Amino acid sequence: MQVQLGEALGGIPRQHISNMEHGRRAISLKMARKLSTLLGAPIERFIEVNSNDVG
Repeated sequence: MQVQLGEALGGIPRQHISNMEHGRRAISLKMARKLSTLLGAPIERFIEVNSNDVG
């Protein structure tokens, strides 16, 4: 599943996905937007969002 998710996100390595899942790698706003769109989940599921960030 991590491999497929990484491919859908533009070639992200499996280990990078694993590190994000386990909190060892921060999720950027850009990546959170991609995950939100791809998975159909609110962006807040991936990062804390301030109203100034979303734009």
